[in-house]
Amino acid sequence: MPRYIAKYGRPLPHFMKYASPYYAKLKLSHTASNMNRLCRDLERWQRRIRFKRTDREFGHTIMLNPEIEVAPEIFEAMSRLYKSFCDDLKRLPEDIRDFTEEERKQAYIDLYDFYRARCLAACGYDVRVVANAAVELCHQHPSWNQKFQWIVGGTGIVQNIRQVDIVLPERDDDGELEYLGKRYKMTAIKKEDIIIE
Repeated sequence: MPRYIAKYGRPLPHFMKYASPYYAKLKLSHTASNMNRLCRDLERWQRRIRFKRTDREFGHTIMLNPEIEVAPEIFEAMSRLYKSFCDDLKRLPEDIRDFTEEERKQAYIDLYDFYRARCLAACGYDVRVVANAAVELCHQHPSWNQKFQWIVGGTGIVQNIRQVDIVLPERDDDGELEYLGKRYKMTAIKKEDIIIE
């Protein structure tokens, strides 16, 4: 670039903000040059990918145990506890504003333990029933706090999720699959052989 353009060509075009952090701080021109148009198209594409919601199709039934039934009175009690939990969680930051960091952490732990114990008592101390009720409640009210299911029923959810047999590639010189010049075969692994640490 000629020196007189580099020195006096201001404001710099918009695409220069990606050249270095120095240029990103400057006031840049948004003229309709080809490079600026390309830059804006790439930014729109990146925002579309970055902010795309992918969790809407999640099937929450994987966290449920179909063999465990939740009685209507238990479900109603859990619903009241869930509403109370959401209200208390909204109020808690205001209540602990003057606390130290350790006291704040302890306040959250105490709140979680309190609701965990109340939900277990309401469900007859069966963590799988707590998990089923909490997952159903959280997915009936998606705009409410979704941490509730994991706070009160995390152990039960883990028990409800069953391990299934999987098929993984294994290195084999006579395998039917080829990847990066190496041959593989697909091997079934039984759920009993899977080690979870």
